[in-house]
Amino acid sequence: YVSQEGIPNFLQAEAAAGAAFGSEGVAAGVLETEREVSRRWAPYYDVVFSNLHQQRMRRRLAQRLAADESCRVVLDVGAGPGNMQRAIDHVRPGITVISVDVSWDVLNTGVKSRALSAPVVAAAERLPFRAESFDAVIGCHVLHHFEDVGGTLARLYELVRPGGQFAFIEPTNFRLRPRRHGWSSDMVNPASVSAL
Repeated sequence: YVSQEGIPNFLQAEAAAGAAFGSEGVAAGVLETEREVSRRWAPYYDVVFSNLHQQRMRRRLAQRLAADESCRVVLDVGAGPGNMQRAIDHVRPGITVISVDVSWDVLNTGVKSRALSAPVVAAAERLPFRAESFDAVIGCHVLHHFEDVGGTLARLYELVRPGGQFAFIEPTNFRLRPRRHGWSSDMVNPASVSAL
């Protein structure tokens, strides 16, 4: 992989190797558009995405993780600048959180604010981890970014150790932007999630 100022960047490695993003269901243009939007939003991310309701939901998820004494390593998918890691650290310091996002800029914002300890730039559809590597796989407000929600969730579920936790928080009254901005125009289909 390529390291960008100390942050492992698997997306740069894929691009350098000439990987075809389209073969995994993620169009190169969509991913690049999303990364560009993230680059521009990075300085304002906490202000926009840290309302009281979201903080409450993250705190509840952190408490759920902390209640499981065997939970030591967590994968946070779509981690942004580390809001979930802050919540986990507040409830039970010592849990290792691997924070994955497609945006180096947003992750770097979290590193600079000391919210993130183990950031990784990678697409959720192609994570560089072995099966059953994590005690928990979580994500907050990230499912609507996936082109193939069911397929991506199935791959993420494989990363959870037997008996581990798998939890995602997703807005239900969220108006998604049209595809030209890099997001799906439909809400998450519950049938594709329940297929897991």
